[in-house]
Amino acid sequence: MPKIAGFDGKEVEYVEVHDEPFHRRQFSNDYVYIYIAGFRRVPGETSLWHRHSENTLYVCVGHGAAALNRPTDKEPFVHHASPGDLWWAMSKSAPYVHQVCLLPENTHNSHFFAMEILRPPPTCSRRALDHRCYSLREEDSRPGLARVYDFRLEPGESTGPHTLGFSGVVLCLSDGGGSLEADGGVFAGGELSKVGGWKWIDGPVSANARNAGGSVYQAFVVEWLGEGHSVEGLSRL
Repeated sequence: MPKIAGFDGKEVEYVEVHDEPFHRRQFSNDYVYIYIAGFRRVPGETSLWHRHSENTLYVCVGHGAAALNRPTDKEPFVHHASPGDLWWAMSKSAPYVHQVCLLPENTHNSHFFAMEILRPPPTCSRRALDHRCYSLREEDSRPGLARVYDFRLEPGESTGPHTLGFSGVVLCLSDGGGSLEADGGVFAGGELSKVGGWKWIDGPVSANARNAGGSVYQAFVVEWLGEGHSVEGLSRL
């Protein structure tokens, strides 16, 4: 295995993140590599040292977590993540090696949904989606990589027929209290009916959903962007 000097000066052996046992592949194509970093409720459970080398968007799904992050280029630090938190690691231009260790305060299994942004797909939109059920998270979007939207359906609310003119990922954040009904398209098939459920979409694709449950349905929608595409700008459906 390759080696690198840690922050304390001692050499450590590391693997690529795709070969690290806690980082489990879910799906991949030319545009995305999806994995779940999953840790059991075992205080002190520790990953191998591993290297990240792609720009990656992470989402904490299910229960939160507290972990000791040990990078090789700076002092260890504690990372607290709550359900629904998301963050970027811009590792394409600056690959990094680290190790993760769960802290004793964790009371549940921990899962982090990760999307490596590999390249733009054939179908991209220069302008952001404008629909009442999708709210653009400009602060969490990255030019030339991805736009991130909050998708929200109140009880009894319907989206109406619409089209997503892009490729990307839909990730369910609901706790199961909502009952999603779909008339074909993106939200059909049942994958998006529970927390952590997800779907890759090759756009353009139709969508039409109704929340038949008694609680709010929520999801993240991540839109892959073309090179040079900005985050800003809206186009009315």
